[in-house]
Amino acid sequence: MLYRLISTSNIVTDDFLEVILGNRGITDKERFLEPKASDEIHYSNLHNIKEAVALFKEIENRGRVEVRKIRVALIIDSDIDGNTSSAILASYIENLFPHIELIFLFHEGKQHGITEDKVKEIVELNKETALDLLIVADAGTSDYRQQYLISEKHEIPILILDHHEAENGESEFALVVNNQLSDNYPNKALSGVGIVYKFLQALDDEYGYMEAEEYLDLVALGNIADSMDLTSPETRYLVYEGLKDIRNGFLKEIILKQIGDFKRVYPHTLAFGVIPKMNGIIRVGKPEEKIDLFNAFRGFEQATVNPRSKKSETLPQKVTRQCVNAHKRQKTMREKWVVKIREQIVEKNLHENAFLLIELEESFDRDLSGYLAGALAGEYRKPVLMLVWDSKIERFSGSLRGYDGTMKNTKDFLEGLNLFDYLGGHQNACGFKISRDSLFSLNGAINSALEEQNLTGHQKIDVDFYLEDGQLTTELVNKVFEYEYLWGKGARKPLFAIDIEVDTNRIKKSSSSNMIEWYHNNIKFLQFTCDRRLLDLMEDGHIVNLTIVGSLSVNYFLGKSTPQFIIEDIAIGEKTELTPIEEVKVDDLFNW
Repeated sequence: MLYRLISTSNIVTDDFLEVILGNRGITDKERFLEPKASDEIHYSNLHNIKEAVALFKEIENRGRVEVRKIRVALIIDSDIDGNTSSAILASYIENLFPHIELIFLFHEGKQHGITEDKVKEIVELNKETALDLLIVADAGTSDYRQQYLISEKHEIPILILDHHEAENGESEFALVVNNQLSDNYPNKALSGVGIVYKFLQALDDEYGYMEAEEYLDLVALGNIADSMDLTSPETRYLVYEGLKDIRNGFLKEIILKQIGDFKRVYPHTLAFGVIPKMNGIIRVGKPEEKIDLFNAFRGFEQATVNPRSKKSETLPQKVTRQCVNAHKRQKTMREKWVVKIREQIVEKNLHENAFLLIELEESFDRDLSGYLAGALAGEYRKPVLMLVWDSKIERFSGSLRGYDGTMKNTKDFLEGLNLFDYLGGHQNACGFKISRDSLFSLNGAINSALEEQNLTGHQKIDVDFYLEDGQLTTELVNKVFEYEYLWGKGARKPLFAIDIEVDTNRIKKSSSSNMIEWYHNNIKFLQFTCDRRLLDLMEDGHIVNLTIVGSLSVNYFLGKSTPQFIIEDIAIGEKTELTPIEEVKVDDLFNW
């Protein structure tokens, strides 16, 4: 069976919200629905936070005593959490400490942390004029070798403000503030921008300022973008508090363009409608576009000129336009590569494996590997590893994207095989490195481990309610949609299961993607990445019985609302192939 009912609840007779929260393991309903300031944990519980403030104050004061500019290098990490982390830190320092000169170091691609090229860049900067401090936000905890080269060989102190797990414990070559290394800080679901925010709170108290809260909107954005668990009371409070008052001009502009209504600014509307556009620049943006994005997060709003229209536009307007365009370029590039990869999958029968292992030429743009892997995982309903040979390290490197229908802890599962040189990131979204010899053994090791752990086949999806066909109404969709503001990572949207009969001739496929849609009971059924099996049935025309799992939503466009069933997964049951005569009758009956 495709799904498992979490509880024996009835959509008609039971309290909807009570059931959902109970199914999520949320026992304190009031705390979840109305997060308060009391949910926030004091920054003093972070290990090394006191020492971090003392280090900053010592270096900052050196400039006052010596009457000179203090030179601080700041590495900008290549994701939204990294950008917002560095942006709020930079803005805070620039506004309050004008004698500190910030030097921004950007990655060329989607690299993270203190990479080897950044070590060389920092050493060269230090030769020109001595650097007083290096700060790394949202990265760097496990870059021990690079820390050593910078701090020990070149005597540049390093401050790291991070939330990623430490591979080998706390570093002796850098001062690290990290909630994962803080025994007295129970919230491990606070992202890098959250740790920077805590550092700014500590600076506020040290210097008597009240500036940190000015950046809560970006703290919210960074935590949502990095998929932090929103059932954590502190993270939930910071996110919802930040979304109450959007102050950053760029964030206001892109919300206006992509969501249109500030009353609908919730974690999942940002995650679906805004953050993917920003990630377009992170992945495929030009260097100058990445700098523009960072400056927009810093709050810059200077006027520029649109090169096409020749009309004046603010930086927030310019970056919003660039985000939308980069996202379109990214989708075009993805579709081009997906077509080639599908051919490889068919040619080599890769779809018969439990995990899809896709090897691409070395010239492939690695910044797209995670994006492509996610698209293929959705299409083929299994975990995907995109592999690209890196001749510099003589290893394959790439991105993993898991599939919840197979397992929810894919990274842990792969680590247990003891074949990877490196696996870093989240459970179902991480980077990796593996040798050629280990790759030869990988498929067999995966299949054996799946069998040993009884993980073969499709894992059942946890569902909140089963709906009889007549229970799926526009009234029900609207009722469920009233609670859309509550859901996010860790508190996922309610899932429903339903059995219906569908004529595949009535299913429309997008010409530019694998999205499909059809109507049933005046509800639009929508699947953003169509199941390959259903696509095959659509080619010849069938009447099929489908078991469908998904969520309920309402789409607003040009003043019109459309109730929707967003499909997460499908099981195909009994099917009947249509004859040509039947197909003509269907076309007569249904107006396309």
